[in-house]
Amino acid sequence: MKSKEKKSSGKSFQSRVRNYVRDLLWHERAQIIESARVFIVFLLSIGIMIVSFGLGLYLIEHIQGNDRTLVECFYFIWITFSTIGYTDDGFVTGPVIRLMIILIGSFLITRFIVLSAHVYARVVVEEVYNLKIVREMEKVLDQAQGHFLIFGDDRELINKIIEGLIRRNQVFLVSEDGKMLKEFKTEYPGLNYIMAKPTKAETVDQLRPDEASGAYLLYRKDEKNILLAAMLEKRVRIISSFSGDTASAPRFRKLGVEPISPHFSGGLKMVSCMIRPQVTEFLDKFLFPEAALLDFRSIPYDELDSCGPYAPLAALEDGRMVFGRNCAPGGEQVVIGFRDPSSAIMKLGHLESSALPLNNDKYLVVGGGMIGGTVVAELDATLRHSVVIEPSEEKANSMRKRLGDERIEYIVGDALSGEFDVNEFDGVAVCTPEDEKNFSLGLDFIGHKLIRIIRAVDEDMEFHYRRMGAVPVFVGRVGSGRMLREVTNQFANRVLQDMLMQNYRLDQVFINGTGTRAELEEQYSITTIALCRDKQCYFIPDGAEPLQHGDTLIFCGKVDLNRKLRMANLLNGK
Repeated sequence: MKSKEKKSSGKSFQSRVRNYVRDLLWHERAQIIESARVFIVFLLSIGIMIVSFGLGLYLIEHIQGNDRTLVECFYFIWITFSTIGYTDDGFVTGPVIRLMIILIGSFLITRFIVLSAHVYARVVVEEVYNLKIVREMEKVLDQAQGHFLIFGDDRELINKIIEGLIRRNQVFLVSEDGKMLKEFKTEYPGLNYIMAKPTKAETVDQLRPDEASGAYLLYRKDEKNILLAAMLEKRVRIISSFSGDTASAPRFRKLGVEPISPHFSGGLKMVSCMIRPQVTEFLDKFLFPEAALLDFRSIPYDELDSCGPYAPLAALEDGRMVFGRNCAPGGEQVVIGFRDPSSAIMKLGHLESSALPLNNDKYLVVGGGMIGGTVVAELDATLRHSVVIEPSEEKANSMRKRLGDERIEYIVGDALSGEFDVNEFDGVAVCTPEDEKNFSLGLDFIGHKLIRIIRAVDEDMEFHYRRMGAVPVFVGRVGSGRMLREVTNQFANRVLQDMLMQNYRLDQVFINGTGTRAELEEQYSITTIALCRDKQCYFIPDGAEPLQHGDTLIFCGKVDLNRKLRMANLLNGK
């Protein structure tokens, strides 16, 4: 038995070594192949040189009448080139010694050449190349007008900002990270990049910020973004990422920068996808893309009758939006309406999001960090109930101190090992920063009638989340979209932000009873924007047309009245 155990352990050890070597060769195959190519080129170069000079020496010796063989001439050239040296007789006898000299010489020569080539490539070629790139970029910058500047180290945000800008504008990416710059240049051939320290005064001046349309500061640390904003000296419109630290926000605003938190935007996107998915799709599809049919805009009172179909949202008084009020004669009205009123169609198109019948108006949130906290805060702000599971007691207590516990239940623990009644919730938001944990938790809710929203980190996971019926939300993608709209549709951002601050929301309700749009508007003081029926979206439907069971109404209203409308159409309450 012992001998068999020894044999099996020996085999397992050999197999482990063999597998390790095989895996190492496989993972390093590209480097090995490249090294082999370089080595072969060096050997061929040395061989050609030895043969050429050896033949020359043989001819000289033959002309002088010396009795030297061709092999001896090759040997003399070899030991001269490899700096090994000579004996008193000038020739070493013995095949073993000759072989050792040849091997030592090969090693010394190849190492010398490789080292020299490496140093030359790093010190000379790369510096010359970088200098050439800088000179080319300086020429491009001298003629640039309306260009955009991107600074930062957050690759996800940088990638999405480049995607949104490069099709329409000249974009310059500035960083000390040469590897990152070259990766983005490979992915986006039209990108201009400058490998320089962004905080150098001469670098900032060289970028001609006075002629730029905007600058994006995308560092993970607020301090770096604040420093760069100060160096740009309000010479350009600055859009900066923001960690969410309340102490940093006033510092940004002192510099004339409106900080935008990708995490806050991502959290709002998650909760919107959970409690108003058709509103979210309506905004994304009909308002924000380039080919959008609808837009937020302000219209003078005198032009309201001639601007086509629209839904009034707020009065514009002294530059301030006041929701729930129509403008007076001579004022301006903030509306949502068609970009081109002449081509307005009431039937907008399909919405893929399904209708959400309300059962309990209660939601489960897994994770109480910055994103989970944003989700819970929005649920609470819209008068919905929530249960939050957070393993850190410190984070849970911090959230309780900030939000209270009137509509929020806090559970300190790990959701993976916890047990809860899934059927008491209308939806779940999984907000942890790990895809593996999010995916595992998502499996627990398969087969239950609730909407599942998951924070996605790796884009390769998107397919797997959707396959299990969950909706993935990428924080960086949402945050960068919010930043891009500061350039392409700043007014839309302002409308949504002011709506949020004044406790109004774009919301949706599942129609379970009877009535008409006009009756609901009068009773709950809402403004109807669209009606979803059989996944077809209709803009401002006829006010006298009866609503049907299963319809979803997209509207704008005050939070407390929105809740009354939701509860009046509670599915289980009928």
